[in-house]
Amino acid sequence: MREAAGATPSCSVAAMIPNWGNEMSAYYSTKDLCERFRCSSRTLFRRMKRIVNPFPAPCMKHAGSCNLWDAGDIFEWEKRERTRNATWISGSVALDG
Repeated sequence: MREAAGATPSCSVAAMIPNWGNEMSAYYSTKDLCERFRCSSRTLFRRMKRIVNPFPAPCMKHAGSCNLWDAGDIFEWEKRERTRNATWISGSVALDG
């Protein structure tokens, strides 16, 4: 998608932003995460308040703009969430069986 001339560029999926070292850090915007997890932004912020495996907070917060989440934090949360769901599913199967 092309931005209109003079328009502010939108946040993109896993935007690459240089950090203080020689490497690049990947970030997700709120919109990226909503599309990835098929949920609303409100759901993301509700998941941040969970007791078990809370969703990571954005590492960069911008008033009036998009928040950015570290891609590594999201990856680690997703691994824990998959484990948590697999444990819950296998536990419910054992109860049914």
